[in-house]
Amino acid sequence: MQTLSSAAFLGALVAAQGKSANRARQDFLQWSASVGRSYATYSEMSMREAVFSNNDDLIKGKNSAANGAKFAHNKFSDLTSSEFQSLYLGGFSREDKDEEEGGEGLRELQSLPAAVNWFTAGKVNDVKDQGACGSCWAFGSMTALEGMIAIRDSAAPVHLSEQEVVSCSYRKVSRRAGVIGKFYSYGCSGGWADDAVDYVKYNGVASNADYPYTQKTGTCVQNTKTKVGFTSGYTVEPRANVKAAVVAGPLSIDVQASDWQFYSSGVF
Repeated sequence: MQTLSSAAFLGALVAAQGKSANRARQDFLQWSASVGRSYATYSEMSMREAVFSNNDDLIKGKNSAANGAKFAHNKFSDLTSSEFQSLYLGGFSREDKDEEEGGEGLRELQSLPAAVNWFTAGKVNDVKDQGACGSCWAFGSMTALEGMIAIRDSAAPVHLSEQEVVSCSYRKVSRRAGVIGKFYSYGCSGGWADDAVDYVKYNGVASNADYPYTQKTGTCVQNTKTKVGFTSGYTVEPRANVKAAVVAGPLSIDVQASDWQFYSSGVF
């Protein structure tokens, strides 16, 4: 089936209608051309145009709220919120698993520095892209662990293997793969940051270079890789301790990620 190129369609539309072309449609077609999006039928394109228009209003509303963050169109702009969640999020909540305390926690500090930025300090890797896989739990936990190891060793952060964690802490295969520990995660269908850290505690984790990311749950091959990341465990901190905890190093935080579909910059 021949697909409709949004770039070609835009040219034909502008040629036919000139300056009277609908501004909203031009915005949609220019966006779809910029991200290389194409559609199988005109009806599908029209449906996605309507979704884009609704999202455009949503983005403008979020930006007018002036809450410190900026929102903008991106490669998710023709997806509804439910589609975005289905494709990219695991669909888990903390209620899906009994809360487990990892330790006594950190007491709130009486005196805190004015600001802490572990990225500019060279202890956090560049932003990563999990792709169409509900593996945020692995990315968040490994990024925090990379930073903690870098701070401890006074070194640049190594990129640890999210793929190993996704594949090897998958509850249906972990025991058969010779993995130590009991886990509750579901690979690309969602999981838990504490499971990811526990996996590394009991098994270590390879580098991303040695065990690269595939955007799929995949097959666990952990016992054939050289381990470069290790940890003694984690603590679960209450919200009141976040400021004090981040002074010690990067954190992995659970959020309602559907609200971040159009995040662009700033503090949200």
